[in-house]
Amino acid sequence: MEETRMQKIQRWELLVKERLDNGMSVSQFCKAKGYTENMYYHWITQIHKLDPDFDTRGKSSYQDSLWALTVKYKSPATSLNRLQRILLSLSSNVI
Repeated sequence: MEETRMQKIQRWELLVKERLDNGMSVSQFCKAKGYTENMYYHWITQIHKLDPDFDTRGKSSYQDSLWALTVKYKSPATSLNRLQRILLSLSSNVI
């Protein structure tokens, strides 16, 4: 029997929690489980559509953030530029 979309989202929620509990990077986790990073970030997007507050980052690294932006914007240069602007914006808002 094939999984429904909701079942897949629930399975990925458990996988994300497992990754965070183990302290693995997205890259390490995907290699260990046999998933692609694109697949991982696709399901992160699906999870956030249903539950925007679901913690999928944990102790997210700069590299994980850059990869997520690369997947979204399809260009490492654009992603790096965008990430740098986001980080600059966040740091300038700190009092």
